[in-house]
Amino acid sequence: MSVTVPVSVTVSVTVTVTVTVTVTVTVSVTVSVTVSVTVTETVTVSETVTVSETVTVSVTVSVSVVAKRRWRKAPSPSLPPSSRSDSGAKRRRLCLRRREATVARSAVSDTDPVSVSVSVSVSVSVSVSVSVSVSVSVSVSVSVSVSVSVSVSVSVSVSVSVSVSVSVSVPVSDTDTDTETDTETLLSLPPTRLGYRPPTMENLEKIRAALPEAAKDLKLNLQSVLTDSKLDENKRWGVAIACAISVGDAELTAAVLADAKVDEATLDDAKAAASLMGMNNVYYRFRHFMEGSEVEGDYKLPARLRMNRIARPAGDKVAFELYCLAVSAINGCEACVRSHEAVVRKGGMTADEVHDAVRIAAVLHGVGHARRIP
Repeated sequence: MSVTVPVSVTVSVTVTVTVTVTVTVTVSVTVSVTVSVTVTETVTVSETVTVSETVTVSVTVSVSVVAKRRWRKAPSPSLPPSSRSDSGAKRRRLCLRRREATVARSAVSDTDPVSVSVSVSVSVSVSVSVSVSVSVSVSVSVSVSVSVSVSVSVSVSVSVSVSVSVSVSVPVSDTDTDTETDTETLLSLPPTRLGYRPPTMENLEKIRAALPEAAKDLKLNLQSVLTDSKLDENKRWGVAIACAISVGDAELTAAVLADAKVDEATLDDAKAAASLMGMNNVYYRFRHFMEGSEVEGDYKLPARLRMNRIARPAGDKVAFELYCLAVSAINGCEACVRSHEAVVRKGGMTADEVHDAVRIAAVLHGVGHARRIP
């Protein structure tokens, strides 16, 4: 049977999308706050102070008194005639009295002192009573009134118009009249029968053929991850080169380098990513292991390791970060994987592209192990 299949496919797709979105949001907030404060407090302070003091003053005064003698001549008594007979006795008595008076007066000296004692007692008593009464009244009344009115009006109008026109022309010539070829048969044909030629991997085919039967899945996966990928050819083979070097299999690395069709910048960046991640993955994996331990703070030190190539790659910066991400996945450094993944996603790469890079890393790592099976 001879089959000739020239295929002509014409696809015309017209997509018209009209989206009208009207959003009206009205928010009305009314807040009323009334605060009344009344404080009531009564404080009474009573204090009594009593001071008692007694003062005794003793004063002694000496006074000299000079007494002057006054002599009076006693009158001579006139004796009546009837008493002249005893006048001699009366005179004797009178003289005796005068003599006694004189002796009494002479008993007082002209300068005899007189002693006067004065005693003064003073008693002082002071009583102080203090009474303080303070009355404070506090009353707090808080009234809060909040009124919120939200009105949201959303109007979405979507109009999609899709027009697809497919024209397939399949002239088939068959020299075998007993064989019938239909459209289903054509669709089941492999891509090579329809004119598609995948990239040649002659050297990797030798690696695949040499894998043991236990690694049959890896045989198929090695071809699929390098031919069916969301990555462009440069990034796909750049990832493969970096990962093959990281696996440490010289023959596998040589086969990948021979089959890869990449520019010099991609080749240089892939080699740099493999070597640099060989250092960084060990260091930052250790730092990650110590997180949460009692001595974590002891290792929060500067790395003091040169890694300038990350900041200045030879080619595309995002592609270089993708190579580093794939190698970090092989070496099992979680901190590095998270760091490089964030950079490539921020650089515009999709999750599918990142996923395909890790698929290539996983298969090449598995092939390296499979080649060591005895």
